[in-house]
Parts: sequence; C-alpha cells; structure tokens
Amino acid sequence: MAPVDRTAYPRFKRNISVRELHEPPGCPTTRRSSPGCRGSGVVRDGHAVDAQHNLALAPGEEHHSGDKLLKVIAPRPGTIAVRVFDPAAPTRVGIAGIEAFAPDPAWVLQGRFESAEPESTIAIQHFDGVTTDDPLSGSVHVKIAGQQLFLAAWPSAEASILELTFADATNGVSTKQFRFLKFAASDSAGVVELDFNRAFLPPCAFGKGYLCPIPPAQNRLPFAVDAGERFPLRYD
Repeated sequence: MAPVDRTAYPRFKRNISVRELHEPPGCPTTRRSSPGCRGSGVVRDGHAVDAQHNLALAPGEEHHSGDKLLKVIAPRPGTIAVRVFDPAAPTRVGIAGIEAFAPDPAWVLQGRFESAEPESTIAIQHFDGVTTDDPLSGSVHVKIAGQQLFLAAWPSAEASILELTFADATNGVSTKQFRFLKFAASDSAGVVELDFNRAFLPPCAFGKGYLCPIPPAQNRLPFAVDAGERFPLRYD
C-alpha cells in the first residue's frame, strides 16, 4: 500500500521531530559508566548537574545547547534523566514519513462520555514493566463493529482534550503496534467524537528512549481498526 499524503488530510499533521535519547559523541558502546553517557551523571539536590558548563537543571527544566535541546525528566520516583532532542539524530533524519490507512469516514464515530469520580486513577503498565496509577478522566461508551465498548480515557497535555491508547487486531500485522487517539472533551450532552483516522503511533514506535503506556484491558479491541497511522517509513 502506498503512503498516504498527509497534507491532504490536515488533521493528521503533527511533529515527529526527535523521538530518541541519544548519547553524546564518543560514548563507548560497551561501557555505560563514562561521563556524559547514559547510565551515569551527577545529581545534586534533585538537579542534574554539569559542572563543566556550570549547568544545573531540575526535572521539567530545559536548556538549549546550539541546535540541541536538553530536557531533564523524572521518569520514575527517585530517578532523573536527561533527554537530548537533536535535530540531526539518525532516528529523525532517517524518517521519510509515516504510512497510514486512507482516511475513511466510517471510522468517525460518536460516543457518550461518562466522567469518573474526582481523583480517580487507573493502573497503567508501561514499556519498562512498571505500573503506575494515572489520572482517569472517565470512559467513552461507543459501539464499534457491533460491540459495545467502554474505553478508558485520561487527560492530555492540551486543554479540553482527552486521550486514550488502544490495541487492535492489526497490531503486528498491518500496523506496527498499539496507537494513541486524542479527542475533544464532551459537549453538554456528553457526546464525543472519536476519529480513528487520527490514531497515531506512540513515541516508542520511533525510538527506545520512551516509556510508553500500554493500553489497559478494556482498550484492547478484538477486531481490526483499519484507520490511522501504520508504520514509520525510513530511508534506505
């Protein structure tokens, strides 16, 4: 199947710039204890510290170094990591595009959103095997392929936008893996629109430096969702 022209369907557009944590040049391939390489570093008072450049960053803080962006994250309690966003990273410049199914209006569905109780959480397992209790916004009641589903959804970083992850029968066959879907919060009647044509691959489909959330049991669909993104396309 030929790649779909994303410009013909503007709602698909998104930034796929840098998706992997890259070690600085000169890091050995067999030792992980070298200064500046993954697995080593200095943490002082909860900050990632680079004494050579007089730099100390707390989790959530960023620093621009030339055309690179350094961002300190705390992926797990008691841990601090530096993620380097490099526009020249091989995992970025090697991407030719994203293969996707042709947009199909049949995959634009309406559902009913039911809010969860305040402070509700959901247990989400991540790619590294860790399970976290994440905020739960509620569930979307929607009928797909003749089946009534109750899909768990949670807040996104965008105002008035919710998101969910889902797996389906295409995973590992005609799509790389599970996918994400964002949608606008419900209207006054509780109606939401799920446009599966906008389903997109998770960051971990492009690089190993991401701890993606695995779809919870109720979001694992037994049928094929032939809509949305399929595979990253890479230059030979």
